[in-house]
Amino acid sequence: MAVVGKTAGEVSARAQTFSDLAHEQMWHPDFVALDVVFPDGVENILAEVYFALSEAYKRKRLKPGSRTEWTKAAAFTAIAVALVKPLRELKPKAAGSEIRSG
Repeated sequence: MAVVGKTAGEVSARAQTFSDLAHEQMWHPDFVALDVVFPDGVENILAEVYFALSEAYKRKRLKPGSRTEWTKAAAFTAIAVALVKPLRELKPKAAGSEIRSG
């Protein structure tokens, strides 16, 4: 998916950042206990969604020449993660099952 205003290299670099951050966190005991996985390729979707949100915001709200603040970048990241839901259960629950064996 092409993101208007961003090169493939920029999207790829952001995807790599998302991948690096996710894989670093996945080794933390709290994430290990969740029994989740960060599927291959989901970082690309996250990067595309992130930049689509960011570019749309810039066109609508920012004055020419101004830059996105770090807090807005963090918000776009949070929104992208909420939309894409990149963490997937390793062992999905059976339909109707609400209890998981540990």
